[in-house]
Formats: sequence, structure tokens, C-alpha cells
Amino acid sequence: MKDITRLRYKNYDWEQPFDPNEYRDPKAIRLLYENWLLATVELEEAQEQINGLKQQSANLDKSNTVLLTENRAYQKRKWLPFVLQFVAVISSGLGINYVTSPGGSQYGWILISISAILELIAFIAVKSEK
Repeated sequence: MKDITRLRYKNYDWEQPFDPNEYRDPKAIRLLYENWLLATVELEEAQEQINGLKQQSANLDKSNTVLLTENRAYQKRKWLPFVLQFVAVISSGLGINYVTSPGGSQYGWILISISAILELIAFIAVKSEK
């Protein structure tokens, strides 16, 4: 703001203190000058506050991005135990059907063993997330 004001009033000597006696109504000029000084101070404070809020907003955006990334990763990890348990239940059901069939296939015991291993892996995966 100061640079724009200086460009607008190039002929004014900014280093010289303001002298209201040079004008017709010194009291009104002094009041205007004091108001101008007050407004400049408030403007600078408002600009500092805006810069602080912009920084806060940028930090919150970064935090939000990190949280969204972690949430997506958690959602992906959450599916692994579900899929493992689903496959384990199906292989367990098929294994029990093979074992209890009249021929009594050994593939049934293999499928039941695989389902037990998958359930164990799913249990470990759930416990490791906590």
C-alpha cells in the first residue's frame, strides 16, 4: 500500500514530517492525518492477519491431504482380511463337501487346511492394524 501511495504522490517529500500549518484548516487536516495514520496501521495489521490465515489454511490443506491419503490406505487394508476370510469360508465349504462325499477325496483336507491358514492370516492382519 505504501508503494502505491508514494507513486501517486511523487512530489511529496515523504521524509519530511507532516505540517498542518501549511494548510487552511489545520485542525481538520490534523484529524484527517491522524485518521489516515490509524487506517494505515489497521490495514497493515489486517494484512498480517490475512497472511497468517492464509498460512493456517495452507497448513490445514496439507493436513487434510495427509489424512485423506491415510484414510484411503486404511480402506484398502480393511479389504484384505475380508477377502481372505471370504476365500477361506468358500474353500472350507468345498473341502467339507469333498471330505463328506461318498468317495472321501483328499482334496477336501487340503482345502480345509488352506482355509485354516487363510483365516489365521486374516486374524493376524486384523490384529496388526490395531
